[in-house]
Amino acid sequence: MSRLRALLALVPGLGPLRAAVGGIWRACWAVFAWIFADWRHAALFVLALESLHANVFEIPGLRGELAEARADETRARERAEAAEATVSNLQDAARQAEATQESNLRRVAAERAAKDQEALHDYQDRIAALRARHERLQSQAAAAAARVPGAADVSSSLGSARGAAEAPDDTGLPPVLVCEPMNLHERLIASEQAEQLNALIDAVEGQAAIRTNP
Repeated sequence: MSRLRALLALVPGLGPLRAAVGGIWRACWAVFAWIFADWRHAALFVLALESLHANVFEIPGLRGELAEARADETRARERAEAAEATVSNLQDAARQAEATQESNLRRVAAERAAKDQEALHDYQDRIAALRARHERLQSQAAAAAARVPGAADVSSSLGSARGAAEAPDDTGLPPVLVCEPMNLHERLIASEQAEQLNALIDAVEGQAAIRTNP
């Protein structure tokens, strides 16, 4: 130390520096003297050094790790909330789709029932009109038969004519078939069968026209 002071004394203009170095040296010497004066002072000095090391090096690192851990926790919580929201949205969409499907099934069933009822009522109206017309024609035929004697034997004479036409002739050719005109009852039956077929076609077309998609 004396040599350092001597060297500093040789350099001009270093008086303040020399004084500062001297002050630092005296402070260090006083600290060392205090430390070695009692073993408890040495223990306190070691604790102070450890505290200084922790505050300078370890605690900032721990704070950084703690901040990173908190950031990871925040990100994990955000991911969990996003996943929960996605699951909730999917459940809501599934419930909405199920409700829409049920509503669509009820609508289709109601429309089909309405179409069936409409076709049935239309068929019943047509049959009623046919039967009413048949009754009117029967009444008219009965009235005509009452006014014209022998009109009731027309059908029998037509049947005899058909039998004669179906009889084989001497030429060996196939017999010529003569279709006997239908009476009123047969016409009614044929008309009812035709109306049944029309009603079935209308019912099928009505069912096919129903929109089944929501």
